[in-house]
Amino acid sequence: MPRRTCDSSGGRAAAGTPAAGIRRPARDRRRAAAQLDPRIAAERLLADAPTLARHVPGAAAAAPAAPALPPDGSLLMSADRRRAYLVHRQVGAGREAAIVAVALQGGDPFPGYEEEVGTAVMRFPFGGAAVAERERRLLARPHPGLVRLLAAEPGPPPALVLEQLAPHPLARFGRVDPATALSGFVNLLELVQGVHDELGVILCSIEPGNLMLRMPPDLEDAGYLGRLASGAWEPALIDVGAALGPAELGEGGQPPLVAGDPLYLPPEAMPRFGKPGRYSRKTDTYALGLTLYEHLTGDRPYGRTDLFARAGVDYVAELLALKEKGTSPINGLLLHERFEADVAEDLLDLLRAALAPDPAQRRTPGELLDQCRATLRLVERRPLVPTARYLYDGDLGLHIQQRRVPPSQDLAADYA
Repeated sequence: MPRRTCDSSGGRAAAGTPAAGIRRPARDRRRAAAQLDPRIAAERLLADAPTLARHVPGAAAAAPAAPALPPDGSLLMSADRRRAYLVHRQVGAGREAAIVAVALQGGDPFPGYEEEVGTAVMRFPFGGAAVAERERRLLARPHPGLVRLLAAEPGPPPALVLEQLAPHPLARFGRVDPATALSGFVNLLELVQGVHDELGVILCSIEPGNLMLRMPPDLEDAGYLGRLASGAWEPALIDVGAALGPAELGEGGQPPLVAGDPLYLPPEAMPRFGKPGRYSRKTDTYALGLTLYEHLTGDRPYGRTDLFARAGVDYVAELLALKEKGTSPINGLLLHERFEADVAEDLLDLLRAALAPDPAQRRTPGELLDQCRATLRLVERRPLVPTARYLYDGDLGLHIQQRRVPPSQDLAADYA
């Protein structure tokens, strides 16, 4: 039987391992040193998780080539030949997919809608059929917090047909007014809690660029801003490509080394020693907190550091070091510059609860929503509709609104 020995902390060392004070072989010492060196860890991480390069400034992304998109004005038939898609134009191309706006002709009505759906977008994942099928499975169970899947077309190239949403103010105007930022945040807390409870997935992809609004997509500025002011909109998350479900998180499951953009992942989700980090509901709380911070301040996470002056391996090494040290990703002075002192402190309390580096001290989305109820003076704008009875064209607007920070009296001037 191998001898057990006590380590320097008073616990027991693993069977067959050297006790504290016993000199390790040089090879083991070099391996341990390499694992602690952020730059070496960054080089290995980029090599072992090549798709991570999509999220790294200045890195050569080894991502699959973008699919050949249908030309504007072309007519695509559905796999069952009962519906046609008239291609309008490409409306987006992110790190994971290209997006094309289409008009729908024919076909059966879509569940979850009262009226005929006339327009949609087609999402062409860069990863091809396997990635499209994974996203289809994740979106097949609809939820109001996520973009609605209408159909999946095998192609080639394979595509997901999704509801057409309106851009977020950050995408449309380059900034977000505080009242909209806070009302969006509290509704996202409620919606993400529902995704966790009802779908059993951790999203791992919450960030400002993955957020859109459920309202008519073709409004002029005056109509768009009027809806923002009145609460006649809802936030929806549009990218589930990094989401982790029971297959990855359950017993025997194997999550990827990095799920989503590591900038928005909490410290415990960062990979260590070549193994994936730990994911939980609090992973999404952390990302929601960073998203709120960006919306309120316009500052990027770790904006006080030189992180964004770095690129490639240097960027990843610095990010790993910041996460490992538990460095705060926010600058509280910016909140004090933008809000009265009491409001700024309450907002900082919310952000600290969302961004605690120790997951034991961080709140879940539901717990953070409870904290917001008093802090932000939440009120119910409309009754809560169960997911099974939710209508995606019902134009319901926000479920809850905050009253702590009053809306602007002239949003047009604020966004001019």
